[in-house]
Amino acid sequence: IIRNDEQARKFLVFLAAENNSRYPHLLSLFFEPFELSKKVVEEWLSIIPRFEGLETLRLPYGDETLRQHDDSDLATAFAQLTSLRHLHINMAYELSFRMVRDLRSKLVSLSINWLGEDKIWDILPGPSHKEYHPVPFLANHSSSLEELTSAAWYPIEECPTSNVVYPNMRRFCAEELDYPVIVPLINAYPNLSSIYLMSSIHEAYEDTPMWWGKLRRHRDSNLAGQLKDPACAWHHLQSFTGGLMDLYLLAPACRIPRVRVSGDVSSNDFQLEALRTTLALARPTQLKIRGAGAGFLGNEQQGLIAVLRSPACSGLQALELDVTFLKEDREAALDELLVRRSITPACPR
Repeated sequence: IIRNDEQARKFLVFLAAENNSRYPHLLSLFFEPFELSKKVVEEWLSIIPRFEGLETLRLPYGDETLRQHDDSDLATAFAQLTSLRHLHINMAYELSFRMVRDLRSKLVSLSINWLGEDKIWDILPGPSHKEYHPVPFLANHSSSLEELTSAAWYPIEECPTSNVVYPNMRRFCAEELDYPVIVPLINAYPNLSSIYLMSSIHEAYEDTPMWWGKLRRHRDSNLAGQLKDPACAWHHLQSFTGGLMDLYLLAPACRIPRVRVSGDVSSNDFQLEALRTTLALARPTQLKIRGAGAGFLGNEQQGLIAVLRSPACSGLQALELDVTFLKEDREAALDELLVRRSITPACPR
């Protein structure tokens, strides 16, 4: 772990010991200094090419670390390495973008967060950013990439023209992504087994027909794109974790055995409709969900209990339910709040 100029300098001394024989044994580097002296930066630039065994690189401050001096280029130096397999970058901006674009290594996993004060998408040319969608942008890693984790990679909301396939991709995670387009993801990642999606769509919540209509149209578009081609489907997807509306909008038309809904589901009619329709497609055997209030639980005609008793949950084998009862629920009859009797027929185990 390198956090400051002194640690960076001492680490260089350590590596140079034993007749410079230690360089190939450096496997992982956590590099986060803000201000390095120009001399130390120049020394690092000269020895980075010797990191022939470096497999994991973590840059928690992204461009803040890479941008040390005007005439130094740590991004280019790291990009020239061919041994990297796991790359983690936070607060990514222009230099991080260039580093990933020019990387010579074949990555197995990439975790990148574009959530700095400035957004790279604001300075890239062109009215469309389709070419910066991860499918074409990471094409150099298509044969090796197994896991992609990102935040605020907004071009995922566009539909690129690309025939690149990532046969080994197993896990796709995205945050701060409101309206993902599913067909390019299915075509590029046909063997995906796990998805994590958590957007800010919940923060923009509006209980209005116009807002719900916008969500329905995006979901319908994602479904229509899959129905056009019977081969466009995830056949190996095993789990989804994330917000209810994220799963609703993505709308994968395939079975998902394990569904874990993050965040509270409300008793709003649209959210309950969204829950029913998403579970009807996913047909999970394991479900984790949480909500607040007796109104969320409902009864055999409405609310969560009605959803659990519907055909959408007929194959459910395990349910993890977290309900927070509200102050106004204190006066409700206890037997009306007990779920066990109502959902036992749909959940035999």
